[in-house]
Amino acid sequence: MTVTASLSPRALVRPALLALLACAAGGAGAWQAKPSRPAAVTIVPPASPTTYQQTSRQQQLRDQMQKNQLEEQLRQQRADTAKRPSASNAAQQRLLDQADRAQRDRYRVRQQDAMDRYQDAVAPQVVPPPGRRADSGHDGG
Repeated sequence: MTVTASLSPRALVRPALLALLACAAGGAGAWQAKPSRPAAVTIVPPASPTTYQQTSRQQQLRDQMQKNQLEEQLRQQRADTAKRPSASNAAQQRLLDQADRAQRDRYRVRQQDAMDRYQDAVAPQVVPPPGRRADSGHDGG
């Protein structure tokens, strides 16, 4: 025995709509039930003028030292090129070597001067304690 049930489209639509509404209500409740938290925002205070000045001086020092280094490299290349034609002349070679040493010394002095000026600029000022004179070398007498 075979039972064939005939369902009307109307009978199928009502359960489908109810299921759809249940899913929509459940989904809507899910995203509303868990409020998303905003991302944490870190507020960075602006740099103090002292920090800005120190950073600026550091950058100036780096720039100056890099410039000095590039100039030294170029000078060394020129010196090497100048030495090639006179490689057999010992007196001229000796003069070129002396000039090269003098230039290297100047380069080292320029780099050291840049470092010293930077350190003088960023070093804290030494203030003698009150009641003492900085120029007194002894207790008098």
